[in-house]
Amino acid sequence: MGKTTVAKAVFNRIYNEFETSCFLENVREKSTKDGLAKLQELLKESLKDNSISISSSDRGINLIKHRLQCKKILIVLDDEEQLQNLVGVRENWFGSGSRIIITTRNEWLLTKYGVKRCKVDLFDDNEALQLFSWHAFKLNNPVQEFRALSHRVIKYAQGLPLAFQVLRSHLCQRSKKYWVSELDDMESKLHQKIHDVLKRSFDGLDKNQKSIFLNIACFSKGYDKSIAMDYFESSKSQSECGIEALIERSLITKSKYNNLLMHDLIQEMGREIVTNNIEGILLPKVSDMHGLIPIRDLDDKFRDLYDFIGQEFDQKIVDQESKDPYLGECLPLPRSLVRLELPYGLIKQIEEPKNLKFIDLRYCTKLKKTPNLSLFPSLEALILEDCGSLIEVHPSIKFHERLAKLSFKRCQNLKSLTRSINFQSLRSLKIQGCSKLEKFPVM
Repeated sequence: MGKTTVAKAVFNRIYNEFETSCFLENVREKSTKDGLAKLQELLKESLKDNSISISSSDRGINLIKHRLQCKKILIVLDDEEQLQNLVGVRENWFGSGSRIIITTRNEWLLTKYGVKRCKVDLFDDNEALQLFSWHAFKLNNPVQEFRALSHRVIKYAQGLPLAFQVLRSHLCQRSKKYWVSELDDMESKLHQKIHDVLKRSFDGLDKNQKSIFLNIACFSKGYDKSIAMDYFESSKSQSECGIEALIERSLITKSKYNNLLMHDLIQEMGREIVTNNIEGILLPKVSDMHGLIPIRDLDDKFRDLYDFIGQEFDQKIVDQESKDPYLGECLPLPRSLVRLELPYGLIKQIEEPKNLKFIDLRYCTKLKKTPNLSLFPSLEALILEDCGSLIEVHPSIKFHERLAKLSFKRCQNLKSLTRSINFQSLRSLKIQGCSKLEKFPVM
């Protein structure tokens, strides 16, 4: 069950042990809409002290502290972000034995004020189905007519309590036809109420954190953290801090393999933000497309935002006679591109995107020589495995100062590498299967 449900259960169980008690729901939303002073007024009224009025948040802090410091109080703050100005977590505002229960998506807030934490996990599918069935049908399992549709609800919500709360109130006592229509709509576009609630967490981020969040939502979800950071505009230290902030706010998670993960509904919220602001474009995987979209057909304002990842190419799609710029002899690239993965391409050369950090051209059988690496000063990895026509490595490779990974595995026609390479930055050099290699760089 969700954070609010757990907090309500605890409140209902122990409230009679206190002199007075208060459960404030949706604190963040109300403080944003009506102001903190209004929320303090509500807190004061809930705690049965109507003898004074609160005209400002500063006056409210002093009045609440003065009037309630001798009382044993239970307060639940649901979805809270401003603890110090509302209940003075670091000070003794209330009497001995008082308890404050807080629900929030912001783990850092609890850490900052030294609050003991209890993490609420997402539902598994069986728990989710049972809970949804109870609210929708008053049964432990869905009725036969709605069983398949109920499983669609579970798949859509993916264990997120907020989604179940919205869906059960939206679908309960409705016809099967209504369920089908609504689920079709929600699977194509995020339900507005879910979007609005999730977006509050986004709105609380700073500019750098928002940029990183949107980048993960649109481009780098599932990527290794170190690879994803190549896409961020901020510095490495700013990116590290931004990622940690998103984890603390439960907007992303990190797998044991260091991949950045995001709930599908949160990702959809991020993508809708980008779409509504017309700041980016996300193309489908090539294997999902009925036809390739030439770069020349993209609107100019998207060219610098466009990021082409070709790792899903299917050999059946690669037409040897293709005139598409992706697969032609010369590949035009957006100037801001930082990572290029294009196995099985037919390119012979690459135009000049100076920001490229990673190039993977495995199985590019028409590639005969490496590009002039002095044109790619940011390049850190060059993967040219199984390039059967590759015979020449450009001499600029020996002067490159940032290149850390080189792989020419199974390039069977490669005869020589440059006599020297800048080994100060190089950490990995792979030449297995280069059967014709005669000259090797001095170590």
